[in-house]
Amino acid sequence: KYVLEIYSVRGKKYKFDLMDATLSNGQVPRLPSTSEQDPFVKSLCVTVTDHSSMLQQQDQKYAITRMHLTLEGKVRKPMKELPPMDFMARNIATSFRCLDPENRLTATALPSGHTLLLDPSMQGQIYVNGRFITSWGQDPRIGSHGVALFGMDLHSIPVWSGKIVDFEALKVAYGQLWHEILIDARLFDLNIGTRLLNRLVSGKDGIEDEEEESYDDQQDSVNVNVDCLETQVLATPKYDLVGIAAKALATRFAAQYGKDAFPCQAHEVEWVKQLLPNRKPIVVPVRLSTILRRGGYFDAKKTEEELWFSTNVRPATEKEEKELINNAVRLLDKAGCVDITPEQIAFATSNDTGYGVLTNKVISDKSVCRYSEVRQQYCVHEGYLKTALSDLYDTPGDAKETKQRKAFLLGMYLAQAHPDGALLPRYLLRNRESL
Repeated sequence: KYVLEIYSVRGKKYKFDLMDATLSNGQVPRLPSTSEQDPFVKSLCVTVTDHSSMLQQQDQKYAITRMHLTLEGKVRKPMKELPPMDFMARNIATSFRCLDPENRLTATALPSGHTLLLDPSMQGQIYVNGRFITSWGQDPRIGSHGVALFGMDLHSIPVWSGKIVDFEALKVAYGQLWHEILIDARLFDLNIGTRLLNRLVSGKDGIEDEEEESYDDQQDSVNVNVDCLETQVLATPKYDLVGIAAKALATRFAAQYGKDAFPCQAHEVEWVKQLLPNRKPIVVPVRLSTILRRGGYFDAKKTEEELWFSTNVRPATEKEEKELINNAVRLLDKAGCVDITPEQIAFATSNDTGYGVLTNKVISDKSVCRYSEVRQQYCVHEGYLKTALSDLYDTPGDAKETKQRKAFLLGMYLAQAHPDGALLPRYLLRNRESL
C-alpha cells in the first residue's frame, strides 16, 4: 500500500494511507499487475507548495518542510522473481552512452561530429545526442528492414517524445558519417575500412574473430545475404552524392585481396574466368558487390569492354605490325572469311590488363584477342608482338619462318574470336601448309 508521511517544522509526523485516495488526475494508486513492469518502481504525483516564504508573510506557526512517500506491506511477487537491486541503474546506464561503464571503441567524424560505435555488441544501436533511441532493424515503428553493422551516435536528428521523426535525415547523416570516417587519416590505426569490409563479407570484424572461429562457422552463424543499412547509404547517390566512401571501400578491397581480385557472385565465377582470365574471382555477398560497383568494380562484361576497347586502343603503326596483320588477314581470306579487314584490327596497349612486361602469359591466359560486336572491332593484346614462339615448337626456325608462324597464330586467334563458329576449323584445315 501507499503511505504518505509528512513532517512538520515542529517535528510532528503525519501518516496518510493513500490506498483509497485518488491522484490529481483522478487515478487511484495501484500496484502494477503485469510482470513486465519493475515492481520496485511506483509513481505518485504530489504537489508541494513552498510554505517557508508564506510563513514570513502570514506569520503561520506551522509549515511543511519535508514529504516522504514509502511503500509498506509485502511484495506481491516472490523474491526470486524480483529483478536485481541495480535494475534501474543498469537501465539508465544503457539509455545514456556517457554512463556506460565499459570503455567501448568509438570513432568521431569531423567536421560533422557524428560518432561511429565500433564495438560489435552495439551493432544497430541508434543514439541521438548520447541518448539511446532505438535499434535499427528491430523497431517495427520505423519500418526499417535489414540490419545495421555498426552503431551510431548522431546529432541534429529530429526527435519527438523519444522517437526519431525523420529517418531519411538519419540516413543522410549516417552517409555523411561514413564519408568522413573512411577518408580521415587520423583514424587509420582503427582499421575502420577493414572492419566494414569484413562485416559486409562475413558479419564479423575479421581482426580478432577469425582466430576464434573458422569461416564456415561464421557463415552458419551470420546471414550475409540480408541487406544492411550501410549498403543503403553507400550504394546510392541520395545519401553519398559523390561516392567517395564507396571508392574508399573499393581501395580497401584491392589492398586486402590483391589488385587482380575481382568481386563476383558464386554463379559468375566461371564467367569471370572466361572473360577476365588475368583476374582472380572473389565471391562476395550482394550487399558488398553493390557498393563496390559504385566504387569502380563494374560487372565482368563491362570490365572486359573497358580493358580491351576503351581509350587504351591504338591502330597498327609500325611496319612489322602492319605486315603481321596483313599476313593474318590473307590467311583468313583463304578460309573464306571476307568480313575481317586490317582496319578492324587494333592493339590494346594498357597495362590495366594485368600483365605489364609479363608478355609470356598472354597465350597461356587466353588473352591474345577479343572481339566487340558493337564496335565491329578486333583487339589484339600488344604483348603478343613480343611473345617468343620458341617454346611452342620443337625445332626453332629462322626469322622468316617465325614471322610466318606468328601470322598463322594471329589468324587462328582472330578466327576463334569471330562470331562464326565454323571459321576456326575451316581456317586450320585450309592453311595446314602454312605450318
